[in-house]
Amino acid sequence: MGNYSDYLEQVKDEPIANGRQPSVVDTSVESAGKTKRGKVKAEVRRPKLTFNERRELETIDDEIDKMERRLTELESLIANSTSDYTALQEYMDENEILELELLEKLERQEYLTEKDRLSKS
Repeated sequence: MGNYSDYLEQVKDEPIANGRQPSVVDTSVESAGKTKRGKVKAEVRRPKLTFNERRELETIDDEIDKMERRLTELESLIANSTSDYTALQEYMDENEILELELLEKLERQEYLTEKDRLSKS
């Protein structure tokens, strides 16, 4: 008899069809003292977007656009402030932070879009 960790190892090794994993598998069913063996219909769980994820997906495009516009502004400020080193350093720091945040937003958008696509198929 194994524990939950053994179960996770077993599940991890099993192939998943179409990115979905059945939540019910072959089991024994007891009914009125009699044990029946057979397959229980496999229920397929599709990932669904939560309300907050759906709202986030609706607004994430605007946030990405704002970040890209700010990056463009920063690039022009960096190009124009070659003699003011303190301002240049501030622009460079903000640019670096904004690029990382933009990358995170793009990854989040990709994740939410894929999750939404799977829930509709």
